Parts: sequence; C-alpha cells; structure tokens
Amino acid sequence: MRNIYKLSCALMFSCLSAYAQQDSAIVAKGERLLNLGYGVTVKAKESSAAISEVTGEEIMKSAATNPLNALYGKGLGLTVLQNGGTVWESVPTTMIRGLNSTRDNSILVLIDGFERDLSMITKEEIESVQILKDAAATALYGLRGANGVMLVTTKTGSKKKIDVSVNYEHHFNMLNRLPKFADGYTYALAMNEAMKNDGLSPMYDQTQLDGIKNNDPHYGNVNWMDEVLSKSGSTDNVFVTLSGGGKIVRYFSSVDYLSYKGFIKPENIVDEYSSQLKYSKLSIRTNVDVDLTKSTLLSFKMSGMLSEHNRPNPLTGDLMSMLYNTPAAAFPVKTPYGDWGGSNVWTRNPVAEVAAKGYARSHQRLLFADMAIRQDLGMFLKGLSVDARIAYDNFCEYWDNYGMNYAYAVPNVSNPSSSEDYTLKGESTAASFSSSLGNQWSRFNLWGRVNYANTWDDHKLNVTLAASREQTILNGQHNTRNRINMLGHVHYVYADKYVADLAFSRNGSNLLAPSQRFGNFPAVSAAWIVSNENFLKDVAFLDLLKVRASWGLTGTDIMPEALMWNRKYGWANGYILGGEYNGASGLGEGRLPTTDMLYEKVAKANLGLDMSFVKSVDLTVELFKEKRTDMLVTPGDISAVLGATNAYQNIGKVENKGIEIGANYHKELKAFRFNAGANFTFNRNKIIEMGEEYAPYEWMKATGRPVGQIFGYEAIGFFKDEQDIANSPKQNMSTVKPGDIKFKDLNGDKIIDEFDKKAIGYSSQIPEIYYSVNLGVEYKGIGIDALIQGTGNYSAIASTASLFRPLTGNTSISEYYYNNRWTPETPNAKFPRLSQGTNANNFNDNTLWLTNKSFLKLRHAELYYKFSKKTLASTPLQSAKLYVRASDFILFDHVDVCDPEAMGISHPIPASIQVGFSVGF
Repeated sequence: MRNIYKLSCALMFSCLSAYAQQDSAIVAKGERLLNLGYGVTVKAKESSAAISEVTGEEIMKSAATNPLNALYGKGLGLTVLQNGGTVWESVPTTMIRGLNSTRDNSILVLIDGFERDLSMITKEEIESVQILKDAAATALYGLRGANGVMLVTTKTGSKKKIDVSVNYEHHFNMLNRLPKFADGYTYALAMNEAMKNDGLSPMYDQTQLDGIKNNDPHYGNVNWMDEVLSKSGSTDNVFVTLSGGGKIVRYFSSVDYLSYKGFIKPENIVDEYSSQLKYSKLSIRTNVDVDLTKSTLLSFKMSGMLSEHNRPNPLTGDLMSMLYNTPAAAFPVKTPYGDWGGSNVWTRNPVAEVAAKGYARSHQRLLFADMAIRQDLGMFLKGLSVDARIAYDNFCEYWDNYGMNYAYAVPNVSNPSSSEDYTLKGESTAASFSSSLGNQWSRFNLWGRVNYANTWDDHKLNVTLAASREQTILNGQHNTRNRINMLGHVHYVYADKYVADLAFSRNGSNLLAPSQRFGNFPAVSAAWIVSNENFLKDVAFLDLLKVRASWGLTGTDIMPEALMWNRKYGWANGYILGGEYNGASGLGEGRLPTTDMLYEKVAKANLGLDMSFVKSVDLTVELFKEKRTDMLVTPGDISAVLGATNAYQNIGKVENKGIEIGANYHKELKAFRFNAGANFTFNRNKIIEMGEEYAPYEWMKATGRPVGQIFGYEAIGFFKDEQDIANSPKQNMSTVKPGDIKFKDLNGDKIIDEFDKKAIGYSSQIPEIYYSVNLGVEYKGIGIDALIQGTGNYSAIASTASLFRPLTGNTSISEYYYNNRWTPETPNAKFPRLSQGTNANNFNDNTLWLTNKSFLKLRHAELYYKFSKKTLASTPLQSAKLYVRASDFILFDHVDVCDPEAMGISHPIPASIQVGFSVGF
C-alpha cells in the first residue's frame, strides 16, 4: 500500500520532465479565452488570475451520469470526493483549495452565468468548466466568492452545416467492497462470548446453537445482504445532439435519456408493484444564437429535465442500516409455516421491508431558461458594447407513496417446534396511496453590462461595468434570498509583456443583518510575460514563461442560521418550577441574537508560474495563502441557568495555504498520438481563533490545528488481566475488564479522562494531498485513455455499526471484527474484546480506530476504436466510434473491508463496465 504514493509521484514527475514536440492545438492554448463571469473574458496567455479549465471533451471520457462525478482528478485545485448512495443521491463533495472555514465550504457553481445545480444537467451539454481560485478571479462575486467559483459553459452552434450525433452506452454495474457479516452460528457464539465477558448468562443455549448451525428453519441463519441485494444492476444512456447554423441563426439542441436499474433482488419484487431501485431522467436543451442585425446578437438558452426515482417504501439508507445491523441469527426470512420472520428485539424483516411494504416514488421537474441581448455600439465609440440578460429557473418535486404493512411471527418459546409456538405481531394491511409536495424553489436573475475593449499601439484595454439582481424563493418561512451585485473589471496589457488587472464588486444580501448587508471586495493582480522580452525571444525551446501575482478580498453571506441577529424562540422541553424539574413542553428562548454581526471575509494571495516549452509541455505552479476573518463561531460554553444557547460572534479566523502543480505533455506524429498529464495539490489549513473555551493542556486545543482535526485517546494496548487493570491509571469512561483498550495518561494524574485526549491523525473532512495522473495513447484510431486519482494525509475514525462497533445496541458483527477480536488466547489482537452492552471505554475516538483514509483509484480506463474517414466514405456517417470503459475497478487503500469513500452505512459505490458507440452524420 505504501508504494502507491511512490508510484504516483514517479508517474507525475515523469510527466513534468517530458520533452518532445506537439501539434499546433497546444500552442494555441494561450489564445483561448478564459471566462471570469459577467461577460469578462481574457486570453489565457494574458491572464493574471488563477484559473484552471476542464474541457467538455475531457468530461466526456468519464462514464459518470452526474457531471460532478466526471470531474475526479480534473481541474487543478479542485477536490472532488466520491460519496456513497444511490445514483440519484450520488453527489460528490467538491471544494476549491481545501477547507477555508469551520462552517460552510461549498463552492458557487454557475451554469451559463447563473447559479444552478450542475447535477441537474448532463455532461454531454458542457463545453467547458472553469475553476476560479484566487481573488483576481473571484472578487467579482464578492459575498459568494469566498470558497471559489465553478463556471460551466454549455455548447452552442456554429456557422456550418447540420451535424447530428447519436451516442448510446450500456453500463454493467457491480457491487463491490460489500462488508461481510458473520453467519448465524458465528454471531450466536460471539454474542455468548460477549455476554460472558460482561458477566452475564449466555443468550443462546446448545439447542439453539445446533439449530442455527444446522439451518433448522425455526432459527435464523440468513445472509441478509445476499437475500436483499443482487450483485449487478444496469444503466442505459442515449444522447442525441443537433447543431449547426448559418449567417443569421446558430443552434445546439440535445436530448438525453437515462434509465437505471439498481440492486434489489428480482425475486423480492412483487407483481402488483416494483420496489426496485430505479431512476429515469429525460433532459432536453436548446441553445440558439440569432444575429438580429450586424451589431445585435440575441441568445436564448433553455434546459428542461424530468426525472423519476423509485425505491422500497423505507428510505434507502434505512434499508442499508437494516442489512448492516440485523444479525444473521435474528430470525429466518420466513417461518416454516409461511409467515414473515421476526422477533421482539428485531422487529423489521429486511426482505419483508422490500417485498411487502410498498414503494415510494419521486417526480422531479426542472426548467432553466435565460435570454441575452448584446448590442455593439462601435458606431458611436469603437470597442463599446452593452449586454442585458434575464433568467428564470424553477424546480419542484412530488412524492407518491404506495404503503402497506405486514405481520411477522415471533416465537413464544426459546426453541420453537410447531406453529403454536409463534405469535403473529403487527398487522398486514392493504396498500394505501398518498402524495405530497417535496422540495420546491424558483430563481429569478437580471443583469446588465457595459464593456469597452480597444487596442492602440502597444496598449490593450478592456473595461467592464455590470450590475445584477437575484431572487431565490424556497419552501418555508424566511426562505426568500435577495442579492444584488455591482462590479467593475479593468484589464490592461502593455507591449504584450506587462499585464495589470483590477476587479471590484459591491454586494448586498438579505441574509445579512440590516446594518451589514453590503460589502466591498477589491482585487489587484499583475502578470509579466517574460518570454516576450527581447532577451528570451531567441530561446527556441521556450514558448511561454509568465509570472503572475494577485491579492484581494472576497466574502460569504452563508449564515449558520436564518435571522440569527434577531431574538429567537422555539419549543423547549422541561423547566425547573418550584425547585423541581417539570417535563412539560412550551415556548422557550433559542440562541441569543448576534449584535453588530459582520459577514465573513477572506483575504486571498496567489503567486503563479505558467510555462510552455518545446511546443509540447505545459507546466503551471501556484502558491497560495488565504486568511478568513470575522468567521461566526460560538465561543465556549455558558451556564444552563441562562436558559439559552450562546450567541455567535465574529471572532473566528482560519489560515489556509498550499501549492498546486499541473503538467501536461502531448505529442502527435502522423497516425500516432500520445498525451500524459498530472495534477498535484497540497493544502494545509490552521485554526487561528475559534473562541475555544479554556483547555489546561496544549494537546487538547483545536486552535492552531487543521479544520476537522480528529481528537481522541492514545491507545497503548489491551488490559491483560485484573492485575494489569489495578496497576494502571483509572479509566473513567466505563468499567474496564481484560481485553479492553488501555490508554496513555498524558497529564500524569493517574486518571484517564477528557484531559488525556489529543490530536490524532489528519483531518477527517478533506485530504491535504489530492493528485491525479492521466494517460492517453492512440494509433490509427485505436486508443487507450485512463485516469488514476488519489489522496494523502487523510484520516477517519472507523466507527461503522456492526462492522467496527459490533453487538452493542442489538447490532450484528462483521467477520473482520470477529476474526481480529481480543481473547485470552490472542492478547495481541487488532480489536478489543466482545461486549454486548454500550462500552464507552472501547468505542470512543482513539488511535486504535484511527484509519488512514488515503487511497488510489482507477477512476476510468477506456479502450476505443475510431473508424477512419476512408472506411466511412461510402456511408452517410461522418464519424463513428466504439468503446468499452471500466470505472472504479481498481482500488489501493488501507481500509480493505469497505470503500474508504463510503465508510459509513450507505449504499455502496458500484464498479462499472460500459460498452457504447457514437456516430455522427
């Protein structure tokens, strides 16, 4: 496992040292336009901002159905972490330049200039994705730019004949890394062992043990995972595009249909309805550009989506929880007499929950629509133009519930042998239908812009002034968001060598207190294109050498609670009346208001280096430092006598700094193409101030440590026997016995308590190291493309019920835990003794459960064949491609028993093989 970092680093730095020729496409990269939003664009070679770009072509190499999941390892500075969940829940965690706050670190995503959910469109619609990182790129967004911005541009038509493309792919989805739980007999032995360890009588007698072991139908010995889940599912995806245009009208239209079938076993699906995990989505897009006159451009973009997902009536996560936690010996699927199995302890039968509980189905409707008009005013002043844009988005979700209940049989005696030994509990009911409105929101945007761009002698100037107004209306009370933004941007270039940029915005938001609703956010940046200097013009191998720097301010209006500057009231349970506690509920005071509340501010500094040489190698290096101030935190604890939660205060501070390195190498020689690239990001944050309450020892303090730092006890082994316990410091968490975890006494007071917790491992929220390596080779139409992505300096506490914390709370036990548990015969085991009750001593955050969550994954590998023009000459096809892909198939990690990206109880992350074709007419 440790060699994976050496391997990945070797691959990355081999790319940095690559030296060869490439085609003119890479040379032209400096001429491409980078988008800062609000219509502000600059040539890549003249940009002084930190912006990374992912092309639509790169995104299409992924088999992900959610565009966000197609961004793993792509976009220097962008961290994308996969999460478990069904296909409609599979939304990754995304961050730009790591953690900057102890609160919200979500980035702003704009599609065609407006805030929208990227998971609501298809990856086939995307022209490019740009990641705005430093203040020079994000200051225009003011109160929305603190955590970085992702700009997504969808495809448009061009002045050429009609192009039609059809793409189809079928996914063979497979569950892997499912945890394995003990069979019924092993579970019963484990429970008896745990009861004995706790000084209690066995739960299972010999007759029961024999019945379970011999699969007597009166006893349970059920692999619930196998009974409920199939090992395979499928996805079908069809995508059709139509694009083209002429001198006046240009258009791009697309239709995408996705159909997914999940992993519920077909045998559990009844005839009257389906409780299968299913998802279907139809997406339609039309982008039209019309030249009304030679100086007037009208653009219209509309995207619609209809989707539906189906699941068993209990929540999907609830179903997985049952599969994890219901022991194999709990009861049979059905009794020998045809009734659903059950017990007084475990009252929910996982198979019955799928086959006899009904289903739930959601219907989603989405509309994204925007229109823009651009007027060139060059007849009055050369380079002058104005723009106006308007957008309206709407989303709603409806739920249909087809619910029923089932009866289950509970044995009356310890060892049942006839139908009289069972009692039916619960009630079988006929299906009942209900429907409800789920999430619903609408958003309205309006903005206008004046732009002046001109060139004279050695000077280039581009000036933009713009203003925008946004309103978002959500369900519920106090859920209308109003924001306005006034901004300016000046871009100046002298002699194609010296670049200076000034950005400024003034933002207002009704999420902030009335006295602090507006903020000012300036940024300055500069670049020196050294390669254009006379003393380097004759250096043949150097194509570009640019040094740039930026500094500026951004902020955030995302508050931890709505209207927290007002006094809040809510329902409270319990009061002390007349000297006695009274459990009656009533109106109580909530969190105290925050007076003189400020918005959070982030000062961002960036130093960048861009290089291209020998017409084949591109290298980018970024050094950055960010400091967030006026962060809202709750300082310390206050006495319960006050009867209210302490107010937030603007005293929090976090510092974040790091380095980013991106490299790309490309070569094309006749029929042979080769490209290799690597991205590497390291960022480390530190809490400077968080209003932390007094801690007597330095090792207890979160201040000065990373956001998300894990704290826990240092485990130094297991107690060997009673004498070892007597000779060791007293552990106050719970009564200890041989086989329990022994902790280090950090302060030397002979007592293990809260004062002995220290920082352990790294952050549990995000890795400090995020890297990827991609490789592509093509010869005469046959090609291979692959992307591996990994993380480092990433920790977690292994705490999944049944898997790492077995038996307590009537849960199951994993084979992994059982085979590595402490017993008197195995004193050097990996895990502590078995215990059936709550064991606060063993099951807390400590170094025994500290897990290295770092991993290296093959995100995708593709083998394809492109038919040659000569082969297609006698057909109506302009292009044709066949391909097969593999996704998430290879994983190197330190967890082994489950996917490190889905360590908790959740729908597992499937591996997938896709076969498909695309043709163009």
